Amino acid sequence: MHPALTSASCPGCNRPRGDGPECPHCGLIYARWRQRPVAEELAERRVHLSLQQRQRLFLGLAEAIHAGLAPLAFVEAAAGALPAQLVASLRSEFTVGTPLSATLGRLGILAGADLAFLQAGEIQGTMPATLRLLAQRAAERRRERGRVLLALAYPLLLAIGAVIIVPAPLIFREGVGAWAARVLPLLAGMGAAGFFALVLVPRMRPDAGPRRFLRSAGLVLPGSRQALRNGSIATFLEVLGSCVAAGIAVRQALPLALDAAPHPAFRATGPQERLEAGATLAEAVATIAVVPPATLAQIAQAEVTGTIDRVLPALVADHRQRARVGTLVAVVLLGLVAVGVVVGTLAWSVIEAWLAYFRQVERAGG
Repeated sequence: MHPALTSASCPGCNRPRGDGPECPHCGLIYARWRQRPVAEELAERRVHLSLQQRQRLFLGLAEAIHAGLAPLAFVEAAAGALPAQLVASLRSEFTVGTPLSATLGRLGILAGADLAFLQAGEIQGTMPATLRLLAQRAAERRRERGRVLLALAYPLLLAIGAVIIVPAPLIFREGVGAWAARVLPLLAGMGAAGFFALVLVPRMRPDAGPRRFLRSAGLVLPGSRQALRNGSIATFLEVLGSCVAAGIAVRQALPLALDAAPHPAFRATGPQERLEAGATLAEAVATIAVVPPATLAQIAQAEVTGTIDRVLPALVADHRQRARVGTLVAVVLLGLVAVGVVVGTLAWSVIEAWLAYFRQVERAGG
């Protein structure tokens, strides 16, 4: 349940309320806000939108707002192409003045950097441009996912080939049934693992147990640790830089950037406290343990020279590239381990079968 309007916090984002009729952080209109019933809150579940659906939704909303139409008009026009729960939520929330970011965040459609960008767009009143940016990010994510699947195709085919070919001698010694008994469970396991990783995990909330476990494991495994750290730094700097470029004060932009980064090191309150105490941005970011000294030095230099709007995008590109390299290393290592385990297991089963065959021949000869 949202806090009461008599409190000092906004009922939409739980941040300090301003003196005006709207929240200075999320844009919620206090006079039009209504308390959502507890049963409605508990009954509301996560809504899954594919990347293509998100792209179409954001582009449609951007065009509607740019043309001077109410967002609700686009929702009504596109109701047949959107999940019913999303349409119902948008109808009720637009009617009472709830920000789009609050609705999409609560339904699990947006999180991290995308949610931060939308909140920044609401603060600055640049919704059409922000929604187009979100549509572009969804399209880029689709292309990135395609490249990842293409990169995984070759090792996956090798693993499937090994699963099928290595125990092939069983067909001639014990029959097709024995061969299928060895092969089919492994193929089913590989299929289940792929379905879980590529279908189920992307549909889960960021705070879901499996995703938390994968992030915790990623902090330990070689390659993935570097990828997660650099990817989080890139996300943090990207949101921070985009907010600053949009004219949002650093004190408002910093919490959005910290919330967007998935690494646990960004959950600390040290950066905000240092900034409130009068520290520079570089000194505040220095309290985040995973940010390397070279990055901090470049931020400090950019603050002195007034080139923070040019330096942050360059740092984002650098850390994003490092994250890609780390991800590639992690995928290669994981693939080698998986192929090694599969081939080793099958090879051992074949060796055992041959040993049993030789023992049988020896007993028959004796």
